Amino acid sequence: EIADKYKVGRKNSSIKYVDCGGHILSPGFIDLQLNGAYGVDFSSENLTLDDIIKVAKALPEFGVTSFCPTIISSYPSIYRRNINLFRKLLLSLKNKGGDDNSERTNSSNDNGSTQSSCSDGGNRSSGD
Repeated sequence: EIADKYKVGRKNSSIKYVDCGGHILSPGFIDLQLNGAYGVDFSSENLTLDDIIKVAKALPEFGVTSFCPTIISSYPSIYRRNINLFRKLLLSLKNKGGDDNSERTNSSNDNGSTQSSCSDGGNRSSGD
């Protein structure tokens, strides 16, 4: 009776079925707090755009398709510098026609430090 009501065990014509040949098809993981990976520390005073891209390109290998980069307790100068690197990368992706259906806010405090928040995982892997 329940199976009939909810059509459990039946193919639904509105659902697209994909034969993965024994493999699993699933949505990607979103890492909500990533301090870095692959030898890259997002709190490093030597962080570069290439470092961020290295992490973004490597994460999908393990199923992570989005992440929100985090910076551990640091000097204000590190926050300003590294958050601006992430902002620069996001803007360049947006200008290249990257998917930007997220909400991002950026603001400056009275002391001049910059804050950034994201609701979509912060940075996206653009693949190759």
